[in-house]
Amino acid sequence: MRTFDALTGRFLGKQYASGKFQEQFGQYLKNAKELHIDRQPNLEIDCREQLPEEVLSSFKKQMSLK
Repeated sequence: MRTFDALTGRFLGKQYASGKFQEQFGQYLKNAKELHIDRQPNLEIDCREQLPEEVLSSFKKQMSLK
């Protein structure tokens, strides 16, 4: 699982676990909100240090964050 700061989009790190994602990271999904983007960025290339601005802006808009 990759984590990013919700306000800045800065990449925070990866967490690894074997098995089904929903079972391993369910505590993060419990209060989650599904967000949508038009184009999936390449996480290894485009999001190495932070989310691209257009992705972060879209997520903030969907979450009503400034």
